[in-house]
Amino acid sequence: MVLRFEGAETDGDMLDHWTYKDQNWNESYVLCDKNSQSPINIDTGKTIFNKNLPPITLEGYNLPETEQLALSNNGHTVVLSLPDSMTISHGFTQKYLASQLHFHWGSETTPGSEHQVDDIQYAAEMHIVHFAAKYGSLNDAAQKTDGLAVLGVLFQVGEENKHYDHIFDKLEDIAEKGN
Repeated sequence: MVLRFEGAETDGDMLDHWTYKDQNWNESYVLCDKNSQSPINIDTGKTIFNKNLPPITLEGYNLPETEQLALSNNGHTVVLSLPDSMTISHGFTQKYLASQLHFHWGSETTPGSEHQVDDIQYAAEMHIVHFAAKYGSLNDAAQKTDGLAVLGVLFQVGEENKHYDHIFDKLEDIAEKGN
């Protein structure tokens, strides 16, 4: 199954249709410049392991299978709303509350991950978006340099992972914008 989100309309200050090739985010968002510009390529040959960094701790991620979450098509991607009981509680100087997760994907001929590792673009990428609890909302936190913590998960084609079936099985139900 291939889902298409063409001619997407978006909310807020974003353009009706955009790509990373034609954007200078720093013109409208001063925090999105230089080392804060997305997407990035992680060059593992240049990375330095820092054993002093504490591991992050995820809490509340084991939701019961009966938990009902909203999955929607915003015309650009699929968004799953998450309860703020899902948190990143250690590893940062503050607590981050989950808000949503969304996907970036391509097609059979074009990989779709936003970011790359060693110049390899993956089939898809999932972002789990968290906001700093002290700001009270995703919108308010998004305006702050320490406001968001986004976990990125890269997907490659291979063995099926049953843990995502509860999301992927519903994609046909939301193939149209607004569903």
